[in-house]
Amino acid sequence: MLLCENGDQKVRSNAVRLFCCLTEDGDDKEIIDRMGIQSIETLIKIVKSSSDVEEIASAMGVISNLTQSSQLTESLLKAEGLPVISSYALLTLIEAERLPYGSKVLAEANAIHPIIKLLNRPSSGLQEKVLIALERIFRLLDFKQKYGNLAQVPLVDLTQRGNNETKSLAARILGQLNVLHHQSTYF
Repeated sequence: MLLCENGDQKVRSNAVRLFCCLTEDGDDKEIIDRMGIQSIETLIKIVKSSSDVEEIASAMGVISNLTQSSQLTESLLKAEGLPVISSYALLTLIEAERLPYGSKVLAEANAIHPIIKLLNRPSSGLQEKVLIALERIFRLLDFKQKYGNLAQVPLVDLTQRGNNETKSLAARILGQLNVLHHQSTYF
Protein backbone atom coordinates (compact mmCIF):
# COMPACT_ATOMS: atom_id res chain seq x y z
CA MET A 1 0.00 0.00 0.00
CA LEU A 2 3.01 2.29 0.47
CA LEU A 3 3.50 2.54 -3.30
CA CYS A 4 -0.06 3.86 -3.56
CA GLU A 5 1.13 6.83 -1.49
CA ASN A 6 4.10 7.51 -3.80
CA GLY A 7 4.44 11.05 -5.13
CA ASP A 8 5.40 9.83 -8.60
CA GLN A 9 2.06 9.70 -10.41
CA LYS A 10 3.08 6.89 -12.76
CA VAL A 11 4.38 4.66 -9.93
CA ARG A 12 1.32 5.39 -7.81
CA SER A 13 -1.05 4.74 -10.71
CA ASN A 14 0.55 1.38 -11.51
CA ALA A 15 0.55 0.42 -7.82
CA VAL A 16 -3.16 1.22 -7.49
CA ARG A 17 -3.96 -0.81 -10.62
CA LEU A 18 -1.97 -3.76 -9.27
CA PHE A 19 -3.65 -3.46 -5.89
CA CYS A 20 -7.03 -3.49 -7.63
CA CYS A 21 -6.11 -6.73 -9.40
CA LEU A 22 -4.93 -8.30 -6.13
CA THR A 23 -8.21 -7.48 -4.40
CA GLU A 24 -10.56 -8.58 -7.18
CA ASP A 25 -11.84 -11.64 -5.37
CA GLY A 26 -12.38 -9.60 -2.17
CA ASP A 27 -11.41 -12.71 -0.25
CA ASP A 28 -7.81 -12.04 0.72
CA LYS A 29 -7.87 -11.89 4.51
CA GLU A 30 -4.21 -10.87 4.71
CA ILE A 31 -4.82 -7.76 2.62
CA ILE A 32 -7.95 -6.90 4.59
CA ASP A 33 -6.10 -7.31 7.89
CA ARG A 34 -3.37 -4.89 6.75
CA MET A 35 -5.78 -2.27 5.46
CA GLY A 36 -6.95 0.44 7.78
CA ILE A 37 -8.31 3.94 7.74
CA GLN A 38 -4.99 5.37 6.48
CA SER A 39 -5.13 3.09 3.42
CA ILE A 40 -8.73 4.04 2.75
CA GLU A 41 -7.87 7.73 3.16
CA THR A 42 -5.02 7.31 0.65
CA LEU A 43 -7.40 5.74 -1.87
CA ILE A 44 -9.98 8.48 -1.31
CA LYS A 45 -7.28 11.12 -1.79
CA ILE A 46 -6.41 9.48 -5.11
CA VAL A 47 -10.07 9.53 -6.15
CA LYS A 48 -10.32 13.23 -5.23
CA SER A 49 -7.08 14.47 -6.70
CA SER A 50 -5.96 12.27 -9.58
CA SER A 51 -6.37 13.35 -13.16
CA ASP A 52 -5.87 9.77 -14.38
CA VAL A 53 -9.28 8.22 -15.04
CA GLU A 54 -7.92 4.66 -14.88
CA GLU A 55 -6.19 5.35 -11.56
CA ILE A 56 -9.45 6.73 -10.14
CA ALA A 57 -11.36 3.67 -11.35
CA SER A 58 -8.73 1.34 -9.88
CA ALA A 59 -8.83 3.11 -6.51
CA MET A 60 -12.62 2.82 -6.54
CA GLY A 61 -12.26 -0.81 -7.55
CA VAL A 62 -10.01 -1.54 -4.55
CA ILE A 63 -12.51 0.09 -2.23
CA SER A 64 -15.41 -1.74 -3.87
CA ASN A 65 -13.61 -5.08 -3.79
CA LEU A 66 -12.85 -4.86 -0.11
CA THR A 67 -16.04 -3.32 1.29
CA GLN A 68 -17.32 -6.83 1.99
CA SER A 69 -15.22 -6.62 5.15
CA SER A 70 -17.10 -4.88 7.97
CA GLN A 71 -13.78 -3.49 9.28
CA LEU A 72 -13.03 -1.81 5.96
CA THR A 73 -16.60 -0.62 5.54
CA GLU A 74 -16.29 1.10 8.92
CA SER A 75 -12.98 2.66 7.84
CA LEU A 76 -14.58 3.83 4.62
CA LEU A 77 -17.46 5.41 6.50
CA LYS A 78 -15.09 7.06 9.02
CA ALA A 79 -13.04 8.47 6.15
CA GLU A 80 -16.27 9.71 4.51
CA GLY A 81 -15.44 7.64 1.48
CA LEU A 82 -18.87 6.73 0.13
CA PRO A 83 -19.92 10.28 -0.72
CA VAL A 84 -16.48 10.95 -2.19
CA ILE A 85 -16.65 7.93 -4.44
CA SER A 86 -20.10 8.78 -5.70
CA SER A 87 -19.71 12.54 -5.88
CA TYR A 88 -16.18 13.05 -7.14
CA ALA A 89 -15.49 10.12 -9.36
CA LEU A 90 -18.36 7.99 -10.45
CA LEU A 91 -20.52 10.61 -12.13
CA THR A 92 -17.50 12.44 -13.54
CA LEU A 93 -16.18 9.26 -15.13
CA ILE A 94 -19.39 8.70 -17.08
CA GLU A 95 -20.37 12.21 -18.05
CA ALA A 96 -21.39 13.10 -21.60
CA GLU A 97 -18.74 12.08 -24.15
CA ARG A 98 -16.77 10.19 -21.47
CA LEU A 99 -19.64 7.71 -20.95
CA PRO A 100 -18.34 4.89 -23.20
CA TYR A 101 -14.74 5.14 -22.01
CA GLY A 102 -15.63 5.71 -18.34
CA SER A 103 -18.06 2.79 -18.35
CA LYS A 104 -15.39 0.59 -19.92
CA VAL A 105 -12.88 1.65 -17.25
CA LEU A 106 -15.40 0.86 -14.49
CA ALA A 107 -16.12 -2.54 -16.04
CA GLU A 108 -12.41 -3.36 -16.37
CA ALA A 109 -11.92 -2.41 -12.72
CA ASN A 110 -14.81 -4.73 -11.81
CA ALA A 111 -16.55 -1.74 -10.20
CA ILE A 112 -20.04 -1.95 -11.75
CA HIS A 113 -21.30 -4.85 -9.65
CA PRO A 114 -20.15 -3.22 -6.38
CA ILE A 115 -21.74 0.04 -7.57
CA ILE A 116 -25.03 -1.82 -8.01
CA LYS A 117 -24.62 -3.21 -4.47
CA LEU A 118 -24.51 0.37 -3.16
CA LEU A 119 -28.25 0.58 -3.94
CA ASN A 120 -28.76 -1.52 -0.80
CA ARG A 121 -27.12 1.11 1.43
CA PRO A 122 -29.50 3.16 3.61
CA SER A 123 -28.27 6.56 2.38
CA SER A 124 -30.83 8.01 -0.04
CA GLY A 125 -28.28 10.58 -1.29
CA LEU A 126 -25.87 7.80 -2.19
CA GLN A 127 -28.69 5.78 -3.78
CA GLU A 128 -29.66 8.77 -5.95
CA LYS A 129 -26.09 9.22 -7.21
CA VAL A 130 -25.79 5.50 -7.94
CA LEU A 131 -29.13 5.55 -9.76
CA ILE A 132 -28.01 8.49 -11.89
CA ALA A 133 -24.80 6.62 -12.68
CA LEU A 134 -26.65 3.41 -13.59
CA GLU A 135 -29.08 5.33 -15.77
CA ARG A 136 -26.09 6.65 -17.72
CA ILE A 137 -24.26 3.31 -17.85
CA PHE A 138 -27.37 1.48 -19.06
CA ARG A 139 -27.64 3.84 -22.05
CA LEU A 140 -24.92 1.63 -23.51
CA LEU A 141 -26.44 -1.58 -24.90
CA ASP A 142 -23.51 -3.84 -23.94
CA PHE A 143 -23.65 -2.68 -20.32
CA LYS A 144 -27.43 -2.87 -20.22
CA GLN A 145 -27.25 -6.48 -21.37
CA LYS A 146 -24.33 -7.47 -19.14
CA TYR A 147 -25.33 -5.77 -15.87
CA GLY A 148 -29.06 -5.09 -16.21
CA ASN A 149 -30.15 -8.34 -14.61
CA LEU A 150 -27.90 -7.72 -11.59
CA ALA A 151 -29.60 -4.38 -11.00
CA GLN A 152 -33.21 -5.50 -11.33
CA VAL A 153 -33.87 -6.74 -7.78
CA PRO A 154 -32.37 -3.72 -5.96
CA LEU A 155 -34.15 -1.40 -8.42
CA VAL A 156 -37.51 -3.04 -7.81
CA ASP A 157 -36.83 -2.85 -4.08
CA LEU A 158 -36.15 0.89 -4.34
CA THR A 159 -39.40 1.46 -6.24
CA GLN A 160 -41.17 0.04 -3.21
CA ARG A 161 -39.18 1.39 -0.24
CA GLY A 162 -37.29 4.42 -1.53
CA ASN A 163 -38.13 8.09 -1.26
CA ASN A 164 -39.97 9.83 -4.12
CA GLU A 165 -36.78 10.66 -6.00
CA THR A 166 -35.22 7.19 -5.74
CA LYS A 167 -38.56 5.54 -6.61
CA SER A 168 -38.82 7.64 -9.75
CA LEU A 169 -35.19 7.09 -10.81
CA ALA A 170 -35.39 3.34 -10.13
CA ALA A 171 -38.63 3.05 -12.13
CA ARG A 172 -37.07 4.99 -15.03
CA ILE A 173 -34.08 2.61 -15.09
CA LEU A 174 -36.38 -0.42 -14.95
CA GLY A 175 -38.12 1.04 -17.99
CA GLN A 176 -34.75 1.52 -19.65
CA LEU A 177 -34.04 -2.16 -18.95
CA ASN A 178 -37.43 -3.06 -20.45
CA VAL A 179 -38.62 -4.45 -17.12
CA LEU A 180 -41.33 -1.79 -16.95
CA HIS A 181 -42.96 -0.02 -19.85
CA HIS A 182 -41.51 3.46 -20.34
CA GLN A 183 -45.02 4.89 -19.96
CA SER A 184 -45.60 3.28 -16.57
CA THR A 185 -47.26 5.69 -14.17
CA TYR A 186 -47.45 3.19 -11.34
CA PHE A 187 -44.47 4.76 -9.59
